[in-house]
Amino acid sequence: MEGIMGINSIQMNAGWMSLSDDRMPDLSNPDELIAKYDFFIRRTASLTLHRIVSKQDDAYSVALSAFWEAANSYRPERGGSLKTYARTVIRSRLIDYIRSEQKYTNESLTDPAIFEGNAEEADRAMQKKIEDASAMVNLTPLAEEIQDLESVLARYDITFESLPELSPKAAKTREECAHIVSYFSRRQDLVRQMVKTGKLPVSDLERDVPCDRKVLDRYRKYIITAALIKTGEYPGLQSYLNGKGWE
Repeated sequence: MEGIMGINSIQMNAGWMSLSDDRMPDLSNPDELIAKYDFFIRRTASLTLHRIVSKQDDAYSVALSAFWEAANSYRPERGGSLKTYARTVIRSRLIDYIRSEQKYTNESLTDPAIFEGNAEEADRAMQKKIEDASAMVNLTPLAEEIQDLESVLARYDITFESLPELSPKAAKTREECAHIVSYFSRRQDLVRQMVKTGKLPVSDLERDVPCDRKVLDRYRKYIITAALIKTGEYPGLQSYLNGKGWE
């Protein structure tokens, strides 16, 4: 199956995503702002350190502080979204943190058993640690993007499991849906309207795009999913769609 439906084979869990925000963040309610970007903060920290970063981790405190620093110093007129700017600041602060903690990190990687002459036991212990760590972080970037996207789709009552039956089968219909999505994703005002209302702006699309109203109604969820991918922070999924002719 072409397009979005082919993505369905990857296993998914919960995540969080929003459209890139190029406006000034609301600093009047720090708790609300942090809650909104919490998953982004933890994900950026985890990808930077190549391990899972939880809220109990010292690195999370560093990342949280860096995000707040970025939110306070962000200026939209300089170009780029808040996420892009905050990601740079978070990574920079975490690198400084890693350097300052490097000696402790090196010590923690060595099992005490090796100093007691039991190298074989130490090797087994270290191999177990490596296997456990690998199991926790063995997600491809594409799978991580799908994690982010899945919770967003839930707001529109869409699941990846349902996409195969929601997807158009005929090539002509797929081409028409791709044409609709291509126009829709360039209209940020309509995308923001959809995000705000939770509904596809069918009337606007029917007015502006030469298409059959029945296609908009029948493949509404399919169009919503493709539009969210094309307008969100999903480089892997975007590349996948573009490879299927969704330029």
